[in-house]
Amino acid sequence: MMEVMKFINEIVEENRCYGCELCANSCPTSAITMEFINGFKQPVVNKQKCINCGKCYKVCIARDNVRTKNSSTLKYYYGYTSDKEALHNSASGGAAFEMYKIILSHFNGIVYGVLYNEESGIPEYTRVDSLDKISKLQGTKYAQATKGSIYKLIKKDLDESRTVLFIGTPCETAAVKRYVGKEYKKLFTVQLICMGVTSPCIFKAFTIEKCNGSIHDVHERYKNDNEWFNSYFCAKGIKNYYRPFDLTEYSFLFKWIGRSSCYECGYKGQNRVADITIGDFWGAKNYVSKINSEGMSIISVHTPKGQILLELMQWTELQNYDEDRFNRHVNNCREINNNRDAILNACLQGMPFKKVVRKYSCGKEKIRYFMSRIVSNKLWNLINRCKNV
Repeated sequence: MMEVMKFINEIVEENRCYGCELCANSCPTSAITMEFINGFKQPVVNKQKCINCGKCYKVCIARDNVRTKNSSTLKYYYGYTSDKEALHNSASGGAAFEMYKIILSHFNGIVYGVLYNEESGIPEYTRVDSLDKISKLQGTKYAQATKGSIYKLIKKDLDESRTVLFIGTPCETAAVKRYVGKEYKKLFTVQLICMGVTSPCIFKAFTIEKCNGSIHDVHERYKNDNEWFNSYFCAKGIKNYYRPFDLTEYSFLFKWIGRSSCYECGYKGQNRVADITIGDFWGAKNYVSKINSEGMSIISVHTPKGQILLELMQWTELQNYDEDRFNRHVNNCREINNNRDAILNACLQGMPFKKVVRKYSCGKEKIRYFMSRIVSNKLWNLINRCKNV
């Protein structure tokens, strides 16, 4: 019989754990808890509670990949929502917003996505059953979200014959499909173009540092002046923090500090987990004559079920999109920074983020860091505007 303790320890020590929390949610005796270790949630087994049933071994998405067979891309689509307020609050073109709206209004269904939790200070998954609540799910959250009890809630909704939409990272989508255990006609899954997740502990520490403590709202890609390419990191608290994302220390940390499993992610490639993949329509000027400056989304459809959702959206089909060129993180893992562990430890030990970036940036990054110290918000906007003309 599989020794659970040994299996869990090996997954963690070999940096294979995705932090999906599926093992903890599946354990019949609640013997597994998720605890922050080195900035990321990892499974910890209680010897006294564990009955060595092997359920965690069976459901683990790091042990064997969850894939949709023959799920190559069927079609590409692009576009943006016609809802001006929703477009402004979306990270790109509002594809997720449109899908949430269709599931809630057309199917009278339930949607699952990520919001910023004011109390914990980190992103978390939540269940939404009405249109007036989906605004909290909009925008990018550049840190790994906690899962809570969403797997059980999704399974319950499906068993009650509700239509369900889940939008998340590829590995989290895999965890949902593994937990529900079979193919549900009413489960729509959408994976994000993911370049890896960053520590929620560092995300929280950064926002606290910039806002002098209490925080009540965070937007990591706020569109200043309605411009997609001039996105801001905006945090509101005792002191408000408002800075072009590329000029923040967090933009460096996001690229430098990924979860260990993200560097060898098993959910990259053409054979996707979800029905649909969504992300920014980078490279749009190579395909369309008119760019919407407030954001555009690219959507790839992998299953007939995904095609049903796209037909309801009525977006424009795109021929021959070069995904590897313009959205390389769909098929490629993020590259590891040689100083990743040292940077992570420095942040967790409380070194000021300015000092961390100053110490570990080099080459072009050093130049960008220097610019971030002297360039005003308006000048940076002008530089970006000229680049995107």
